[in-house]
Amino acid sequence: MDRRVCPEAAPTIHTYNILIDCYRHMHRLELGFAIFGRLLKSGLGPDVVSYSTLIDGFSKEGEVDKAYGLFRDMKEHGILPDVVTYSSLINGLCKTKAMDKAESVLQQMVDAGVRPGNETYNSLIYGYSTMGMWKESARRTIAAMKMFNEMIESGTAVSISPGDG
Repeated sequence: MDRRVCPEAAPTIHTYNILIDCYRHMHRLELGFAIFGRLLKSGLGPDVVSYSTLIDGFSKEGEVDKAYGLFRDMKEHGILPDVVTYSSLINGLCKTKAMDKAESVLQQMVDAGVRPGNETYNSLIYGYSTMGMWKESARRTIAAMKMFNEMIESGTAVSISPGDG
């Protein structure tokens, strides 16, 4: 994947993202992360899809510390997380019962004007219910929905991506 060999057929950001996603599906995140490294060196730079794909993969593999590190890195580099990014990370945090961190990420999501989807709420409900905290699950989910609706009513700009539940 060297631009100097054949500049007309040089890989694009989409090429790199497809490879990263393929390795995610194969549960070979170390190879996907290596492609991510090559993307960084290519001069193209990663985008929200590059980061979100790895964050989702690491979250699903239970490596939430790596996912959270990428999440922080992406924000530090000025790449704005979308509903997929936030929901993937929240899902991973809930499955590892890191509910305080999941709540913090949810708050960041709402503060950024990104609309939580059904997957986001389902992850929170799952996390609290597996900890035997049914009432907390309902209370927090309703509070998050109320907060988002208040943002809409106040005219705060919100991001709603196609496919949000």
